[in-house]
Amino acid sequence: MIKKLILLPLILISESLWANGNTGGMDGGGGGTLPAYPVSASEVREFAEMAKSKLYYLLNGYEDPDAHLSTIPLQKKLFGGPRKAQEVLNDLRLEVRENAPCLTSNGTEVDASIHALKPNTICLSADRISKKIDKAMVEREVLALLMHEVAHFMGADEAEATELQQDIAWRIMNSDSGDAINEEKLRDEISYFFWNLAGGIEAVEAGNFVDANMRLDLALFRLTTWEGEAVGKSYVYKLYGNRESNYLSLLRIKVVKANEYIKSLIPGPDQEKNKIRYELPFEGRDYFLNSDDSFDTDPYADEKIMKLKSSQDALNLLKELEKEYAVRQVFTQQTAFGMRAPMLNGHLTIPTQNPWENFVGTYAVQSVQCDVENGFNKEVEFQVYKADDKLYFKRATASSSGSDAIVFGAYHVNTFVTNYGKTSDGGAFMTNENGGSWSSRGFGDTRFSEVRLKTNSDKTFELTQVYKYLPQDVSKTDFVQTCVYKGIVQ
Repeated sequence: MIKKLILLPLILISESLWANGNTGGMDGGGGGTLPAYPVSASEVREFAEMAKSKLYYLLNGYEDPDAHLSTIPLQKKLFGGPRKAQEVLNDLRLEVRENAPCLTSNGTEVDASIHALKPNTICLSADRISKKIDKAMVEREVLALLMHEVAHFMGADEAEATELQQDIAWRIMNSDSGDAINEEKLRDEISYFFWNLAGGIEAVEAGNFVDANMRLDLALFRLTTWEGEAVGKSYVYKLYGNRESNYLSLLRIKVVKANEYIKSLIPGPDQEKNKIRYELPFEGRDYFLNSDDSFDTDPYADEKIMKLKSSQDALNLLKELEKEYAVRQVFTQQTAFGMRAPMLNGHLTIPTQNPWENFVGTYAVQSVQCDVENGFNKEVEFQVYKADDKLYFKRATASSSGSDAIVFGAYHVNTFVTNYGKTSDGGAFMTNENGGSWSSRGFGDTRFSEVRLKTNSDKTFELTQVYKYLPQDVSKTDFVQTCVYKGIVQ
């Protein structure tokens, strides 16, 4: 497979791209010009290690809304299978070589390759790349080259991967600063949105509909900014995929109608007009459809917006919407940092009971057996408890009260708990991750754990914990350990 930079705007593609071999690189036989502002191998490394979130945004921008029906082979390979490219990207690691080339399966030196020191890893030769581009080109070319390798992990052949590489480079070159997703501003707007939404909910609970309407107006203003910051001007970069974007539009309608209903409860000269405005789309029914266009391809076009009949109905809806948006808040934070994020593809899930609620209690450890010793498996107690209407899991050691408690979030996700549920033997499991195996801003090393808990009729328990430490430097050894704790439920 050919792994090379494809330089734009002059499209300076190595002649080997059109030849037979897998020679890779930009190696011509004659002379050439030097980069105007040379970039060092360490600078290429630094950018590549920060690139994962941008690759995710680019994939969202590149995805055809109907990829699963597309006749374009590359669209079907990237987005039409059981796992989309965005999900596969979540699991990929990065190996950057500052002083050596990457190699193909047959040993040919190239700029990048899917053959690295460890599985599910992209190799990138910062050494080779730094000699071919300048600082003005590094973002475009490195992103396009990494996308070439992502395509190979999705089963794309060399021609398809090169097509994607060229297209991504072209899109980036023709975008401007307004296309970039400002992650810091996005997080600020989300925080302001939640602050106002929470204020609106509190005001509804207190029966202060004037204040509730004001706070929900502000929440909607922040939501508009949030949605605007989630896409670039030309949609080259998108925080959310197509289906998720459609679902967010549905959530917005529900916020708007909840606010309109609250406003219709405010006594005064405009109350009757506000009631008419709220009830207009219902046309005498108990619901209206998200879209009445029979040709609308929105998967949520037929979703019903139910008519609210009391302030309690409005309160219940706002609380459910708060949970829905909490998932999006977690997703935004995780994705921006290049960490493993819950895969959002839109959903209409009603939160089921958290199975860990059946395991509230204290678990005193009597024995522990680990397949690998590391000196840190000193837990003497595990706790599952409720506080402030939230559920927590905590580990305790003999020398301290334990680590910070892990809180279970709405819809099976929060910042560190990436999933939880029931096990086939009637127990409960959860997975949590801190960092990301290819992430940005100092969170490069991954610490991942999976916990499975089951209890027996005689008040004994068995807790299995799988712990993984995956250094961002893939030349270092991964650490994987499984420990089984047994004891008494107190």
